[in-house]
Amino acid sequence: MAETLISDLFLRKLTMSESSYTTKKPLTSSDLQEDILSDLKYSDELNTWTYATKNNLDHQLVIGCIRSIQSIGDIITVEQQTSKFVAPTDEGKLIIENGSYEYRLYQAVPDTGIEHEALMQLPNAAIGFNKAMSNKWFKLDKSIVRKNKTDVTDEVQSLLKSIQSMELKDNQKEISDLKKRKLVEDIVINYLIVKKGPGFTTTVTKGEADLTADMIQKFTEMPTNNYVESSFWNFDALFTPQQHPARDAHDTFFLSDPAKSVDLPMEYLEKVKQVHSTGAFGSIGYQYNWQLEEAQKNVLRTHTTAVSARMLYKLAQNKPFTPAKYFSIDKVFRNENLDATHLAEFHQIEGLVADYKLTLGDLIGLLYEFFRKLGMTKLRFKPAYNPYTEPSMEIFSYHEGLKKWIEVGNSGVFRPEMLLAMGFPEEVSVIAWGLSLERPTMILYGIDNIRDLIGPKVNLEMCRENPLCRIMSTSDVYAVRGGKLELKGNVLKKKKHKSKKRKHGGNESDEGDDEDFVKHAGWWRTKQFVDIQGSIAIEFGENTYVHSLDNGLFTIGPPRDFGDGPDQREILTAIRITENKIALKSGFGKYVAVNKNGLLVGRSDAIGPAEYFEPVFENGQLALSASNNKFIRVNDEGDLIATDEKAADENFINIRSCAKREHINEKRRKLLPEEEQPTNVKDVEVNYVKKFQKFQDKRMRVNQGDTKNLVKARGDGTLHEVLLDRREEMKSDRYCK
Repeated sequence: MAETLISDLFLRKLTMSESSYTTKKPLTSSDLQEDILSDLKYSDELNTWTYATKNNLDHQLVIGCIRSIQSIGDIITVEQQTSKFVAPTDEGKLIIENGSYEYRLYQAVPDTGIEHEALMQLPNAAIGFNKAMSNKWFKLDKSIVRKNKTDVTDEVQSLLKSIQSMELKDNQKEISDLKKRKLVEDIVINYLIVKKGPGFTTTVTKGEADLTADMIQKFTEMPTNNYVESSFWNFDALFTPQQHPARDAHDTFFLSDPAKSVDLPMEYLEKVKQVHSTGAFGSIGYQYNWQLEEAQKNVLRTHTTAVSARMLYKLAQNKPFTPAKYFSIDKVFRNENLDATHLAEFHQIEGLVADYKLTLGDLIGLLYEFFRKLGMTKLRFKPAYNPYTEPSMEIFSYHEGLKKWIEVGNSGVFRPEMLLAMGFPEEVSVIAWGLSLERPTMILYGIDNIRDLIGPKVNLEMCRENPLCRIMSTSDVYAVRGGKLELKGNVLKKKKHKSKKRKHGGNESDEGDDEDFVKHAGWWRTKQFVDIQGSIAIEFGENTYVHSLDNGLFTIGPPRDFGDGPDQREILTAIRITENKIALKSGFGKYVAVNKNGLLVGRSDAIGPAEYFEPVFENGQLALSASNNKFIRVNDEGDLIATDEKAADENFINIRSCAKREHINEKRRKLLPEEEQPTNVKDVEVNYVKKFQKFQDKRMRVNQGDTKNLVKARGDGTLHEVLLDRREEMKSDRYCK
């Protein structure tokens, strides 16, 4: 039955024009998925070929949509089937329309006969004459061809019409003869039978793997498909002198064929040459003889900042200047010594923001927020030197497995010598960063050796067990287990060793909180004011959190399952204002306040008295008082309001934090320098700017042992080699003091 339907639809599709079909509404993949599920809702099963034919759609497009739905979960079940039948070929369809060659030739012969030579001039006469003679339709009278029968029928045309209409199925001899003449062919249709699954629904939730404008925050991706770069864009355009150590064979891979690049913007090149040689724009430059031959050398790019230079030069040519944000993620190549944290080929996350009057504080705040959203809160920023940025800083994050700080990126504010040569206005600043992709991944997943993450030593079982790509929510980040690439939802093997009671710095009450800690995916309940800082979530009831809406209002999100933390829109940033008051910032970058009607709204760009909140702890319970001295609660419509002068059951909340518990790290916190005390993003920015200002007034120093080695090397004539060895040692064991 199914084969008959499939073949019938196939043949109908061959004979009917596109206008004969009614095209349904689905145009996009999501629309098509919903339409397929809607059809399946009212039937026991769906045949993909039938569906595609009836709706005049490409069958492969329908198959792709079915596979997409199947990958989501148990919405549908799929069974592959095959249907075989015979159908006319293109030549056979012409015969159906015009008649067979032998019949048309018979019709062309007059009753009085025709010269054989003249008859052979007609189209397809040779094929038709042979078939007509074998049917004894003609007889030859010397050179004259005469009709041998007075009445003939076109049996070939009739057979093809019967096949097309599915009336002829069992006459294998006649079908075999038509196959020999290539007038019919076997058709094999592979299709799917789709049925409802246990989790059937007509709505498909769009996955977060699809990038949206909101996700990329108005950044534009840079084209990074050129691994080979000229030294001009890789070094010279970035104000890197030609005698810089990074430009020798110890750090860079040079190409031999082609060895040089000739396609360079000469007018801009002359400005770069002047800045290097004699200085410009208020700078004295490097005061050396700049060589074009050095700039033309081709290299495997050592950083994607070379692409940033190209994009900035292109941006500078557009007048008037328009602020822009760019990013890229791609490979770079460096002649590194391979070790646990270094590869010769790795990935770099490049980004930059070009706008008026940007500062180092803007850069620190951006990077701090970027890594916080990745779940990396142990960060340090170390003053550094880059030829093309001033000030510059390296970013370090603590690796729990290696028990040390490792560099995860470099950043800075591009120098005016670089920007003004491109043609930017003086008031334009560009903050930029180049971040490692592999090292943050090692930190997040507890991988000790970078070669276990990328390269020929990667365990293929890890690739099979883990998703190709996953955009994690904050709650997912805290469910990552160290030492092995495992995400929340994976089945974890039980450890063989006996469980031991945890020690929490003498605070035994925390042992009773372990189940609560696991239940909320690492989001623990704060018990004192000093705990409320950084990323928090406000919990009403059991596993339901305050949820930010696009319109600036707040509601209560859906209940979370055991082991799930708050959603991204349910995470707020707590900023300490006074000894007992805080400000709250939503995920949309707006501060939370109370309007004149007592409604909580998140629409403020700055902190004022209306944005102050006071957490009130009493008898083990917590309520949140707003700036109008009223306690917040949820009304019947699901809105957050602050209208109650006294706190009751509906006002009690939990404020949950994902940071390390304060009492555990109290001793360590006291030992941290001022700029690294756990605090809000704004204070971090200010403290690090102060640190950089102090750094600018000092000179880099080496310890006494290094000084002796350098003095001895100078006397031995080996200073250059010792300096290179010292630099390699620092690169292989970087530690941010």
